[in-house]
Amino acid sequence: MLAGGILSVLAVDRAAADELAGRLGKRKEEGKYYRKSGEYLLTVLVPGESLLDAAEALTASDAFYLVSRDVSREEAELALLAEASGRRGTVVASDPDRFSSTLRGFGVAGMVGEFAPLEPRTPDLGFALVDSGFIVKGVGPVALGITFMGLAVHDEVVLLPSGKPASIRSIQVLDEDQESVGPGVRYGVSLRGVEERDLKECYAIMRPGARTAESLRVARKFQWAPDSRSLHAALRGIRLFGSLSGEELRLERPMPVPVPAPQSERVVLLDVNVPKGKLRVYGYSHPPSAQG
Repeated sequence: MLAGGILSVLAVDRAAADELAGRLGKRKEEGKYYRKSGEYLLTVLVPGESLLDAAEALTASDAFYLVSRDVSREEAELALLAEASGRRGTVVASDPDRFSSTLRGFGVAGMVGEFAPLEPRTPDLGFALVDSGFIVKGVGPVALGITFMGLAVHDEVVLLPSGKPASIRSIQVLDEDQESVGPGVRYGVSLRGVEERDLKECYAIMRPGARTAESLRVARKFQWAPDSRSLHAALRGIRLFGSLSGEELRLERPMPVPVPAPQSERVVLLDVNVPKGKLRVYGYSHPPSAQG
């Protein structure tokens, strides 16, 4: 069964990120590189320019590379994003001493090293990210994303946030049909039992009866972060937003989110509305607690 791992490449300079990603795999679509070896598929994500884009890609990943050129404020912010994520990674720095000195006191300062290929294995977290959904003529409803659990044809699943039940009609990876896939694979599935409106806001599919939550609890607030009334969050590629009361971040709409295991998974917290020039990485949360 095909399974894999997810890497992200962070850099202020997009060309530098694409160059490093190109050493790891072949670009098949914008911001995504792949390398397949037997039943292992490596997916490399190069995010867009925004910090929220970087947070989505980083949290969807198992490990990261950070390309450092001059340790600007923007680079330092990406480094602190990596720190908040708790991911393992490698900082490929033009000036290793300057990077380590600037980030002294943070774990990411000790991640400076030479480039070497990584082959992570994505754990089974009990859900799959959905980053787009649409109708394909002659096929029907289709969802694309990254697996954080195994999927198989005929599996029964539930869409979030709607709770709509569905079944998997077919699976494709890199335009090849699959009967089943393991975690860590960028996938496309055609679904039975749903309509286009069910896909409009879908951000995850999960197993029936799996736990969800509607709030997060702040585990660490970085010392520079001002008090805030609302925060953005990123959980394995799912972008969230909520109102903050004390240490509890109550997700808006509400948005039920998967409760992943292991408990070492972190949810990155961002305050994108801080005054200009201030750092926007607020801290992190541990996985949400299940409802009920």
